[in-house]
Amino acid sequence: MESAMVEKQKTGGAFDWWQRNVTNEIYLNTHRADWWKACMIVGDLIKSAKTLIDVGGGDGHTLWQILSVAMGKGAQFSEVTFVEPHKAGLEQAQRRLRQLNIGAVVLHRGTLESKGKEILDTRIEPFDVLYAGHVNYYFGKDTRGRVDHERYEAMLEMLPKLGKTAIIMTAPKESDYYKLVEKNPFSERAYSEFVVDFFKKKGFDVKNIDTPIRFYVAHALLSEHEAVMLWRFFNDSQRMPTGAELQAFRSKLRLIMDESGHVNIQDQLVVVTNR
Repeated sequence: MESAMVEKQKTGGAFDWWQRNVTNEIYLNTHRADWWKACMIVGDLIKSAKTLIDVGGGDGHTLWQILSVAMGKGAQFSEVTFVEPHKAGLEQAQRRLRQLNIGAVVLHRGTLESKGKEILDTRIEPFDVLYAGHVNYYFGKDTRGRVDHERYEAMLEMLPKLGKTAIIMTAPKESDYYKLVEKNPFSERAYSEFVVDFFKKKGFDVKNIDTPIRFYVAHALLSEHEAVMLWRFFNDSQRMPTGAELQAFRSKLRLIMDESGHVNIQDQLVVVTNR
């Protein structure tokens, strides 16, 4: 999940990606070979693009990786636009993207909801590619976790307007992620099944590509700190879990994780193009 695009309340609120070292603590758990397979797939999909926009890209580490792969396959980007609401994430993304040989890097501080129309109005034609990594989880979501379905769907509709090809990374209902949470912290509209069906009904060509990614969780059975961190991450919550919640979470981990201590997020790439 690249960016918590919901402002935190004084208590509770969305998981805080910008605490010190949180990103590193979470992403160290991601199975590296699986992650790079996904990056290779995306890199191949975008290697012919000249222009690209990433919405809700967090600190830019994912975009930096997939652009690096694409450029290794011969891609030459004349323009990359990056949209992210958090100042810390935007600053880190800027430092990363400046390391690449890109014609122009354009940064927007905000969300798709606050900046999408403004960006559309300045374009003569859409970007060649739009990349959205897990950001659809936060479309239409308010600080109390409630989702406005009309706003959610309006944001989905904007994606193929911004990019001739829209690549949306999200997970299916059967993902181990959803088996671990107490309840879906986002919306059932975030499931890849809904996203695929939504765009097919709108008349788009839709391709669904499996990019299963394993995530190491066994350390949460040994360390309370790690268990708390993972509980907050999986439940997209800034609050501390109760003792009963933490115990139930660890019990689920024991049941779901494989022999190597991983659960499978089962991410998928929903690739949307105009017919």
